[in-house]
Amino acid sequence: MTDQDEIEHVPPPWKLKGTVYCFMYWIPASQAKDFPIDIAYSPLERSSSFAVGSASGKPKGGLASVMVLRYRESPVGAYDEIIFATGKHSYVVERDGKRVEKQSRRMTRLYVSQKVTCWNGRRARFEFHDLAEGGTEIKVFPHDIGGDPSESAPSDSPFFRAVYKPLRFVPHLPLTTSIAKFVGIDMAVVQPPVPEGRGSQGELAGSDRGRWCGFTPMISSRATGFGCAGYLVEW
Repeated sequence: MTDQDEIEHVPPPWKLKGTVYCFMYWIPASQAKDFPIDIAYSPLERSSSFAVGSASGKPKGGLASVMVLRYRESPVGAYDEIIFATGKHSYVVERDGKRVEKQSRRMTRLYVSQKVTCWNGRRARFEFHDLAEGGTEIKVFPHDIGGDPSESAPSDSPFFRAVYKPLRFVPHLPLTTSIAKFVGIDMAVVQPPVPEGRGSQGELAGSDRGRWCGFTPMISSRATGFGCAGYLVEW
């Protein structure tokens, strides 16, 4: 049995419960033209058609985010995750014999803390530290910091660091991403094929037969808090 055979493949849909830290920002179209490939993609993806070339489309900017998620319940148990959602990207579809350019949101980089979930992400170690007055410090240590996808241990230094501090006098409110459509925001995500690598634990799975995938993530909370945050990505 190979290492990859030991990874349980759990098909979607997944229903998860946990805590989400969402750091949102805006990418102007002018800045999208100089897209930071080395930061937005992991070493395995940044030189592949997932990131470069006409087949994968071009970044267009817009609303983007870095999300850190602490799942306490999932189909494969508790785990942590970080997602880089880098705004809209173009892609081309065939319609009535013509090539038509469309745009959708895209996740360009994703790390998880648990081996089983590496069917959908790359491996990293997460640290969460409680601070005074309810604050949280977050650090993420990926395994591929040096550019070698076979690295079996996380880096010594985090590539992502953030400090979140809640706004003390702002009440928690119910919130769901399903309201996005009412304000003209399309939450659909369309992903190009992800290349397969040779991870030390057999975990760098690629997309099934090179197919594009699309889905619409849904997040709902009965008590959404608001706060201020600062974060740093180093590579």
